[in-house]
Amino acid sequence: MRKLLKIFCKAIAVALLVLVNYCDLTLGNWRDPYYGPFQPPTKKTTTTPKPRPPPIQRRISQRDAVKFFLYPNPNDLNYKEEIVVGNNVSLSSYNPNYYPILLIHGYMQNFTNRYPQRTKDAYLRMGFKSNIILVDWQGYSQPDLGRIANMAVGYPRAVKHVPRIGKRVSTLLMFLITERVLKDPTSIHMVGFSLGAEIAGTAGFHVKRSTGQLVGRITALEPGGISYHYSNPRDRLDKADATFVDVMHTAARSFRGNSIGHVDFYPNGGGPTQPGCTMLDIVQDIPGLQGSCAHGRAWEYFTDSVYNKKLYACQSTSYMMYKMKNYCTKPVAFGQYASPQAKGDYFLDVVHKDAHQAT
Repeated sequence: MRKLLKIFCKAIAVALLVLVNYCDLTLGNWRDPYYGPFQPPTKKTTTTPKPRPPPIQRRISQRDAVKFFLYPNPNDLNYKEEIVVGNNVSLSSYNPNYYPILLIHGYMQNFTNRYPQRTKDAYLRMGFKSNIILVDWQGYSQPDLGRIANMAVGYPRAVKHVPRIGKRVSTLLMFLITERVLKDPTSIHMVGFSLGAEIAGTAGFHVKRSTGQLVGRITALEPGGISYHYSNPRDRLDKADATFVDVMHTAARSFRGNSIGHVDFYPNGGGPTQPGCTMLDIVQDIPGLQGSCAHGRAWEYFTDSVYNKKLYACQSTSYMMYKMKNYCTKPVAFGQYASPQAKGDYFLDVVHKDAHQAT
């Protein structure tokens, strides 16, 4: 009985082996649906295949990502000329008898937004004897990733590029010095909003390293401090970057709220909100980031100060102490006309009259 069972099993095994070989030879490899006689026929075509599109260029050159625009005509606020580093012809409208003011925008902005345009207009209308230059770094500041990803992914990338952008701004300043249209680095004034303030600090660091001299002034409007509390001083704003560093805080608890300049201004206590803003404001100057209304008040207050020399702040240890006093200790001009001799923390109550609108 065992012998018959063994013979029967061997016969079944042989039959299965023959069946598998038959299927491989006639029906094609059963493991591969596109093998053997059932492989789909290839369509013959006489048309030439479409060329593949060129690969996306992910690296942006500094020349294309950071540009500089000079506004030389106070009678035409929209007229501008691009300054190209290395091309002295592009300096034809630069007045060597005037000092430069560089306006540097923040993340998710470009040079056509309300800041720096309105601040530029204020300088021109007030007849400042200066060369107003707008720094445009939208090649790094405006990723198209979607609202949430812009802050979760795009912002850290922009922070990573700050040293590179600041170095590029310093090459502009060194170009002006080399062409002898800028004789004294101490006459330079850079006004940076949000990440633009950190870029100004980095540029000041590189100018000092190249010339041995400090730039004259850096005005930091709400420095972009989400990623800067523990970063290297050479990669962020520091009061060693200029002879005079004045800082304005308007959303202090949300951003970089500690005192970091020679003088730090705290309008209406420095935040976290400002008159006309609420904690629920969304999509204002920085799309997708709450508190941006108060954040944007910094450049608005500064622009107001360009028009108004009679805005004063008082020195105090806190906003509460400032409100408790019935007199002003060591009053100093607020904003544009702040004295380089001012030191410490200053407070004031101020209201921006225009409604805060998205750019």
